[in-house]
Amino acid sequence: MNIENSLNILSNSKREEERFDKEFLTKNLSIDKKKSVLGLDILGYSQFGNVEQYYIPILFNLLVKSTIKDIFHHEKYIFQTYDHVKIKENFIDTGDGGFFIFDTPLHSILFALYFECNLRHYNIGTYNKEIFKLIGHLKIRYGISYDIVYFQNELRNFYGAGIINCSRMMAKDKLDRCIIDENTYQWFLKNTNGIESLRNYHIHKITKIPEFKNYIFDEKDYKVSGYSSYAIPEIKTTYEPGIDLINIMKIGSLKVKKSEISVYNLLIQLPTKIDERFKDLNTYEDEFMVVSLGNNNTEGLAN
Repeated sequence: MNIENSLNILSNSKREEERFDKEFLTKNLSIDKKKSVLGLDILGYSQFGNVEQYYIPILFNLLVKSTIKDIFHHEKYIFQTYDHVKIKENFIDTGDGGFFIFDTPLHSILFALYFECNLRHYNIGTYNKEIFKLIGHLKIRYGISYDIVYFQNELRNFYGAGIINCSRMMAKDKLDRCIIDENTYQWFLKNTNGIESLRNYHIHKITKIPEFKNYIFDEKDYKVSGYSSYAIPEIKTTYEPGIDLINIMKIGSLKVKKSEISVYNLLIQLPTKIDERFKDLNTYEDEFMVVSLGNNNTEGLAN
C-alpha cells in the first residue's frame, strides 16, 4: 500500500470525538497478517578486516543462491508458491546477514536448514575454496519469529512486530544458536503437535495444515523432477532419512512493549546427501553428513 492511500484511510477512520477506529485501520491497511521472519547474522563480522568484510556479503549471497536452488529441488511441495525473485524481494539485507519473510514458520525452518547445509560445505572447504582460504570458518546466528509483518510500497521496505522481535532476539543471543519466539513455538504446537513431532511426520500430514490447503501435491512431478520433501519425506528410507533429531528448550524471555514473550533454543539435525558438487571430499564412502541447525547450549539470553 502506498503513502497516499494510507493517509486517506487514516482520515476515513475518524469516529466520534475525532478518535480513530483502530480495527478499521488494521483491516484496511492490511496489517493484520502474520508472517514468519527468518533472521541470519554472521557472528563476529565487525572483527574481520576490510578485505574479509568485502567478500563476506559476496559469500553470503552465493550461499543464499545455493540454498534457493536446493529448496526448489528438495522441498518442491512446501516452496511451490515461491520463486527466486519472490524470495529475494522478501529479503531485508543488513550487510552481515538479513531477514527473510516467509508465509509460515515451516518455510523458515527448512530454509535455515538448507542454508546451514551449504554453510557446512563452505566450512569444510568444498564450497568456495578461494574465499574459504581468505576468510576461514564462519558461524551464523539464526532467529525465527512469527508476527505481524507488512510492506510499505513507496518506502520499499517491510515493517512490523515480526521483524522487531526477530531482531531483538538475535541481538540478545551471543552464540551461534537458532532461537525461536513463542508464536513460532505455538504455531508448531497447533499444527504439528509440537515442533519435536516433525521428525515423525510425513509430507501428507503437512498437506492438512490450513496454510497449505490450497497447495497442489503433484506426485508424478516429484518422481520425475525432484522431491516432494527431503526433510519430511513420505516414507523414511536409508537414502531419504528426513529430519533425524529435534530438541527444543525455553532459555528465557524477551520484553516486548508491556509484555514478555518466551524464547526457545532449537536444535535440528538433518542427514544430507553429498552430491556431485562436493565429491572432492576425502571420504567418498560416506554417503551422508549430518548437519545441525543450532546447538545444545542452554545459556540464557544476554542482558
